[in-house]
Amino acid sequence: MPAQIVFFDPKGGPISAEIRCGYAQDGAYILTLWGDNKIVERFEGNFLDPQDDTHKFAGTAGSHAGRLIQCRSEIGITPPIIHYALIMTLWQNGLALAVLTATSEEKAMMLVTLNLFARLQPRV
Repeated sequence: MPAQIVFFDPKGGPISAEIRCGYAQDGAYILTLWGDNKIVERFEGNFLDPQDDTHKFAGTAGSHAGRLIQCRSEIGITPPIIHYALIMTLWQNGLALAVLTATSEEKAMMLVTLNLFARLQPRV
């Protein structure tokens, strides 16, 4: 899956990522901020408490220009519900910069692995 370009204000406030799982499914995720082919920051979480699933990236917004955000999640399918969704919302200055989603249904497997990718691009 190619990365979605997400424009942000390089002189604005911190950038944060909010991770959610849809359709009342359970699971866990790893949120990674990549820069120059190495990990800049890494967060792990699950979907038990929504207050724990928003992560603010350290440093100034401008320092994240060109960096890649990856959210890798494993979602457990709990029949009879077969639908699932992974949602990553990127925030700056109280405004949503982008909402990335992966959603589908799964009838054969009990565990689904998903990746969402966002490339941070300064708005000029």
